[in-house]
Amino acid sequence: MAGLFYMLREGEQFLSLGQEASRSPEREAFPKVAVVLLHYGLVENGGEATQYTEQCLNSIETINYPNFEIVVLDAGSTDDFSERYKEGFSFAFPKLPKTTLLSLEENVGCAQGYNMAVEHAIKEGAEYLFLLNNDTVILNNDILSNLVEVARRFPDAVAVGPKIYHWKEQEEEPEIIQFIGGRFAYRIIGTGQEDRGQFNEERVVDFLSGAAMLVRADAVKKIGLFDPQFFIYLEELDFAARAKQAGYKCIYSPVGQVRHKGRHSIDERYKPPYVEGSAQNYLLLIRKHSGKQKV
Repeated sequence: MAGLFYMLREGEQFLSLGQEASRSPEREAFPKVAVVLLHYGLVENGGEATQYTEQCLNSIETINYPNFEIVVLDAGSTDDFSERYKEGFSFAFPKLPKTTLLSLEENVGCAQGYNMAVEHAIKEGAEYLFLLNNDTVILNNDILSNLVEVARRFPDAVAVGPKIYHWKEQEEEPEIIQFIGGRFAYRIIGTGQEDRGQFNEERVVDFLSGAAMLVRADAVKKIGLFDPQFFIYLEELDFAARAKQAGYKCIYSPVGQVRHKGRHSIDERYKPPYVEGSAQNYLLLIRKHSGKQKV
């Protein structure tokens, strides 16, 4: 298993992730971004996770940013995803840039899976990490250019998040907002509202959705990414709380749009573990940040 690089407790030393890559005019203009996806598919689900991941990769093919790579981490799946793509992704997705597949033998959880994929991406020279759930699709091809531009205007931003819509099957249906940002105490802003342009201005928020957010690599080196104690659910709230304590902020920007399926909200079989996991992790969140930050 790849080495760990997150911090569990304040005061731990962060593992060095290598030397800063040499600068060039193109790198200055277009810093390297790694798009990071997790895949977790179960054979009994009949390939639905593979369908989601492939749909996401199809949308990533439209991105026109000139300096990005992709890291896909298969987090202990029992489906045939890793076998299917062990020789690479170029045949199925000829327009993708360099795409690396990392495979684990066991499911280490969403938080730890992202940690390991991000560790790899930073070692490869990524200056920004675009964390993206595999059940999302990109809606605008300039999303990375736009989000990076916002991040560069706000050097104290740990992350920049796009506008996230609920999934829809028919294009003529209105866009319904799933997430633009949140306030601690788990208040999500804008959810369920039809998008009429009411959230078309940048704003500082307490936390962003892990379904889609651009994270600054140098901040990750300082404060770590996700605490694997959360395994899945609410890890982004803990990350945002630690970032705020370190002097960073989270920025919502409407210049990028993503559509997110969010399986627990559309399929009854996901609701029991979602409710149980959220409750347990919310208690963990309170214990970790009691007296430091109201969450």
